[in-house]
Amino acid sequence: MNQLDKLKLIAAIFAAVISIAMVITFITLTAQAETVMTCTTVSDDLNVRREPSTRAPIVGLVAPGQTVIAEYNQKGWTHCKVSSEWGTGWLKTEYLTIDPELHGEYTNVSNGRVRIREYPDGKSRQRGWVPKGGKVNVSALAVDGNGVTWAYVGNGWVNFGMLEAVTG
Repeated sequence: MNQLDKLKLIAAIFAAVISIAMVITFITLTAQAETVMTCTTVSDDLNVRREPSTRAPIVGLVAPGQTVIAEYNQKGWTHCKVSSEWGTGWLKTEYLTIDPELHGEYTNVSNGRVRIREYPDGKSRQRGWVPKGGKVNVSALAVDGNGVTWAYVGNGWVNFGMLEAVTG
């Protein structure tokens, strides 16, 4: 096999690997269920960004209480379909909620302390703890790519399954 044939073979293998990776990414993203969420900002519009970063260009705005369709999450951001001329973009997950009725005070009912995470996933950096029996105020919910629901508690995200609403 000459040098040119080797280069062609390497290029074909590389193209095949990239194609497979793109198909897997597409399947993963489309397999995640869409969720109707509501913008929870009180007075200001929420910026819709082109990329999941506060440095990314603003491509639109979402008004307080406006409904969006959440497609998937990435490191504290949710990619959403916005029902306006803006189309799609990224919103900070902490400003979105699944159901406003679920906001309020909760208690850690696990058998021990629960990690507070930087983002709504089990792998992000730990920011602190909620002690066993400790109370937190939940202001937003997010569902990660594994179907786990996370609660925003002011300084980070807690696995919502470890919490129980305070009644009375």
